[in-house]
Amino acid sequence: MFACARFRRFTLLTPNRFYFSASHAINLQPVGQLQSPSDAPYEPGQLFLHKHFGYRGVVLQSWPAKLFDRNVLSLRATELKTHEYKKEDGSNLNVYQVLTDQRDTDLCNSALKPGITFLPDDKRIFNTIYIVAGMDYVFHDDIIPYVSNDPIPIKNEYLQEFLIWTADRDPPLVPTDNLRRWIETRRQSLEVTTVHREVTEGIRTTTIPFFMGRRLVGVSGSSMQAMWNNEREEPH
Repeated sequence: MFACARFRRFTLLTPNRFYFSASHAINLQPVGQLQSPSDAPYEPGQLFLHKHFGYRGVVLQSWPAKLFDRNVLSLRATELKTHEYKKEDGSNLNVYQVLTDQRDTDLCNSALKPGITFLPDDKRIFNTIYIVAGMDYVFHDDIIPYVSNDPIPIKNEYLQEFLIWTADRDPPLVPTDNLRRWIETRRQSLEVTTVHREVTEGIRTTTIPFFMGRRLVGVSGSSMQAMWNNEREEPH
C-alpha cells in the first residue's frame, strides 16, 4: 500500500534526505497498491502516479507515436553532414491521454495546467477556444501503475462519464460508449503522432504538436486555415 499526505513546505537537508514541516497534524490517506511497470501498452482504465509531477490519474487512450530526440539526431546529422530528419529516424513511444486527479494537480507546479484545447465546431465563431480541463498527455516511462478498490479513485468531473467501475474486470475501470464516441469524434485533434525532445543546458523539454482545427479565412471565408498548438511538458 502507499498513501498520500499534504505538506505545507519542505526543506532539503542533504541530497538524499528531506525534512517536512506541516502546519498541522499529517493525515495519511491509503490510495492503493503499487504495481510493477509494464513494457506493454497500458489499457484504458489503468490507474497511475505521474513519475515527475506526482499526480494521480487514469488512462483513457493510448497513442503510438514517433519520438525524435534532437540531441541524438543532431549528433547523427553532424556525422552524416545532413540535417534532414526522416520518419524512420524516430523511435517508438506510447503516449497516453489521461484524466488527472484535480486535487493533486492543484498542488503541483503552478506551470502545470492540464487541459486539452479545441477550436469550436462552428467555424463561423471566431476568437473562441475551448479548453477541456482535467486532462493531460503522459509518456509511457512516466507512468507508475497502481490498483485501487475505490470505485471513484480520482476526483475528475469526467471520470464517471468516460469510465465505469466493473469489479470483475482488470483494470476494473472500463471505457463507456461516451468515451468511445468522444475519442472517435475528436480523433484528429486528440491523436499524438510525433514527439520532439531536446536537452539544453541540463534541462529537458518535450514538445507535442496538436491539430486544433480549421478556421475560415479571407473576405468571403472561402478558404480554410489549419490551426496547430504545441503542448509542452514541464522541463525537468
